[in-house]
Amino acid sequence: MPILSGQKLVTRDQRLKVDKSTHFFSGLRNRISNLQGFTLIELLIVVAIIGILSTIVLANYNSFGTRQEVKNAAGKLKSELRKYQNFAISGQKNPTALAPGNGCNDNAKTLDSYLIEIDTSNNRYRAVLDCTTDTVNLPYTNIPSSLAVTTSCASMEIRFKPVNENTELTCGGTAVGSVYAQLTGSSVSYRVYITESGEIYDERQP
Repeated sequence: MPILSGQKLVTRDQRLKVDKSTHFFSGLRNRISNLQGFTLIELLIVVAIIGILSTIVLANYNSFGTRQEVKNAAGKLKSELRKYQNFAISGQKNPTALAPGNGCNDNAKTLDSYLIEIDTSNNRYRAVLDCTTDTVNLPYTNIPSSLAVTTSCASMEIRFKPVNENTELTCGGTAVGSVYAQLTGSSVSYRVYITESGEIYDERQP
C-alpha cells in the first residue's frame, strides 16, 4: 500500500531500497574510518625493498652495457684484421685515401706484408704497410678506454702476407701457431685469435 511521503507517494518496496542503500553507505563509511594508515616501520621496509630492487636492476643494466661494449670492440678488431688480411692477399699497396702517393704505391716495389701493431698501453691498433724498402703507417683504430687490452705475449707480431703465403706469427721472435688479443671489461673478456693458416675468430672467455 503506498505511503505518503512529503508531496510524493512512495511504495513500500521503494522505501526498502532507500533503506538498504543508506545502510550500505553507512557501513562503508564506518569501515573506511576504521582503517589505519601505514606505520613508519612499514614505510621504511617498502622503501628499502624498492632500493634493493633498483640496485639489482641498475647493476644488471651496467653489466649488460659492459658486455656489449667488449663484444662490439672484439668484433670490430676481428673485422679490421680480416680487412688487412684481404688487402695483403690482393696485393693492395695503397689501401686508404689517408696515405696517397705513399712509397709502397710504386710498380717497382713489391708488397711484403701488412704488419699489425697492437698498442696495449694506449688501447689502439694499426697496420703498417711493408714494401721492398718502404713502410707506411696506416691510421690507428682506438679501443674504448674503459677496456683492458692484453696480448698472448709481450712482443707479439702479426704479418699478413700476399696470396699463397701463410700468415707469419711470432712471440718474442719465435714462430708460433696462433696468437690472440684479449679485451676485458669489468665482468667479461673476449679474445680475438689469429692462426698461421689465416683463420681469425673471436671467443668469449669463461
